[in-house]
Amino acid sequence: MSTNPPPSKQTIETVLEQLSKEDLLSLIKQMVQQHPDLTELIATRQPTAPKKQRHIPFKPEVYRRQVAEIFPRLLHSMRLSSEAFLTTIIRSAGMLRRAI
Repeated sequence: MSTNPPPSKQTIETVLEQLSKEDLLSLIKQMVQQHPDLTELIATRQPTAPKKQRHIPFKPEVYRRQVAEIFPRLLHSMRLSSEAFLTTIIRSAGMLRRAI
């Protein structure tokens, strides 16, 4: 029987911070093997940080071409005047800016 006191939360955090990603994954796998009920906890966990997005250079010409192709069809299908359509776009852009 072990006579050592259980490690404190702070000690555990310090040790975990020093482990590599591979070591942490290995440790978690061992823990799940010994305690299968942890599987559900892991399965329901959401990532806390978004994955790094790759940088795609902005090319205005691509968007100009897309708008030039889509704009006339949208006006026709929505039966809107150019002014009403632009007002809708501006309003939507404002809502999107506030949401971001």
